[in-house]
Amino acid sequence: MNNYAEHPTGTGRRLGATEELFWLYNFASPFHFVMAATITGRVEVGEWRRALNALQIRNPLMRMRIDPMTRAFVASDAEIPLRGVSAETYTWQEEMERELVTPFSENAMPLIRATCISGVDRQTILLAAHHSIADGISISFALHDLLRAVAGAELGSTRIPEAHETTFLPSRLPPFQGDPIAPAPTATDRQIRVEGVELSRENTSALLAACRRNGTTLQGALCAALVSAGSAMSAAWRDGPVRILVPVSTDPASGRGVHSRVAITVNVVTAAGGRVQSGWALASELKGQLLPAQEQATIRGALSALTELIGSGPTIETAAGVMTSLFGSEGMVTNVGALPFSPSYGRFDLERMWGPAILTGSPGEQVLGALTVNGALHLTLSNQAPLVQLMPSVVNELMSLLGST
Repeated sequence: MNNYAEHPTGTGRRLGATEELFWLYNFASPFHFVMAATITGRVEVGEWRRALNALQIRNPLMRMRIDPMTRAFVASDAEIPLRGVSAETYTWQEEMERELVTPFSENAMPLIRATCISGVDRQTILLAAHHSIADGISISFALHDLLRAVAGAELGSTRIPEAHETTFLPSRLPPFQGDPIAPAPTATDRQIRVEGVELSRENTSALLAACRRNGTTLQGALCAALVSAGSAMSAAWRDGPVRILVPVSTDPASGRGVHSRVAITVNVVTAAGGRVQSGWALASELKGQLLPAQEQATIRGALSALTELIGSGPTIETAAGVMTSLFGSEGMVTNVGALPFSPSYGRFDLERMWGPAILTGSPGEQVLGALTVNGALHLTLSNQAPLVQLMPSVVNELMSLLGST
């Protein structure tokens, strides 16, 4: 057990609106995500443990539990659980699948756990986090900080971050007064598949340049590739319309790795059925649909409505209904972006990163996680009802975009 009493920066607070919505929804459908980093070389278990402890001191929400009576973060001395497996027995994809079907219970503390997959000359470290304490950007930087700590860097400490709604709204949620929640969820029997592909640096650079020439973004291209690939393989997608969920970051600070918290809103872009559009035209259309969600007024309005709802003390059933309305989609593209990490951490190098891997509970959803590290685009596909050969088809669609410039 850690003694965090000497670090009074993590004394707890009331959940914010987004945090509470995600926490409540977890009792209807497990709602957490997984990311991973592969390094060359070997790190001893004791070194990972010390680095995880340092990560908790830097990120107060990583040492919290949630009190179901007060709906507040409460400080805990619990260490981040660390599980070790052999690369001869399990792959990072299989471990992500295992993590996605293992929920965080009502009394889980902390709301993050780690797995280390060890091979002869490389290791992969996975972090699974409850979505109420982090998002893809903040866990990407948490992995970076974890590697820095293993390499000997001092991470320091930060104060518990405010809920991201406070950046946009003048008031905070009052103390919760209401009935306690229902019992925690049991382990799910969902069959989940995770797979990953790395594009070369050359293809990644060429794709980014082609996006700029064609007036769109990598996000738009990824959405278009997923729509086109899925429509070629699924009659339901071809008949359309196809809805693609896209998380939108509201917190530039988390992109600088200041602290871990969830700081996103969501937007759904829609493509017509029957492959009415494809290629760069579709990428530009979907990118255009994303622009309003990034405006301050749109974000403020969405967070204001959510804060009003959460302030009424919703039940698990109400939260599930809201999430179904917000997240209902055929697919999802969650792009963390280009991560400014040096590949060298002294005695080991960062080779690859994967994720975010997540499922929102929408029937048949196909979730495409994306990030760029070491100049290479890494794609992670998560699903419960796989479309056979969807990942190779997505890559082929991206390469087709390159060939049409």
